[in-house]
Amino acid sequence: MPDRARGLWAQAVLLLGALTACSPAPTPSLPAQPARLAVTPALGAFAFREFAAWREEAGVPDFDLEIWPEAAAFQAADEGEVAAILALSAPPEGWFAAPVGVEGIAVIVNPENPVRALDFEDLAQIFSGRAQTWASLGGPAEPVLPVIPLPGDGLRAGFEDQVMGGAALSGGAFLAPSPEAALTIVAQNTGAIGLIPLAAADDRARLVRIDGVLPTDETLQDGRYPLALPVLMISPEEPSGAIRDWIVWLQALEGT
Repeated sequence: MPDRARGLWAQAVLLLGALTACSPAPTPSLPAQPARLAVTPALGAFAFREFAAWREEAGVPDFDLEIWPEAAAFQAADEGEVAAILALSAPPEGWFAAPVGVEGIAVIVNPENPVRALDFEDLAQIFSGRAQTWASLGGPAEPVLPVIPLPGDGLRAGFEDQVMGGAALSGGAFLAPSPEAALTIVAQNTGAIGLIPLAAADDRARLVRIDGVLPTDETLQDGRYPLALPVLMISPEEPSGAIRDWIVWLQALEGT
């Protein structure tokens, strides 16, 4: 190779090396983020119980469960921030909705309250504020303290629809932002009576028979317990992938 050509070749190699050194390193591709599934507060216990059972059978899915206030969950789904919602409320018109189970509206009282059975008329009197003391219901002469979910909650809406017959809930009721809050209030007040989803019940409060039927998984599934609501998977469009797989699994489990 002539000296001039050899010199030009060396300059080209040096220039190429300089350009390579100045080039930014390729950006590594980030792993895809799991989809987000919003769960309304009333369904937290139901959702995480069934989610844990499904994980044992199907492995770790590529979506996460998150507790969202109901109105915020529907707005987030509409804006594409969450892929779907597990709720007790009816979907907006035109949205996808699939029944995936049933949840009971459990009526709870403080363990020291001797009242263990009520009917629909009793409940309407209590939660409208017409029943002022437990004496009128076979209990002690102690004030009745209703504990209800926040406005817009699907459990509250279901109770109003099935029990209240258009009557307003008591303006003096305690507002509980979650089933956990309702359990705490009832456990700390001997005259309190609250509404929670059956899946959230624990030994801090006593379950009340409604029309002679105690709420249990069995009486809920066979239709004997009268205060029951369908659990719905809701989305602007039909979900796909792992969320759809979970819908199918839940429906097979519940026989829906």
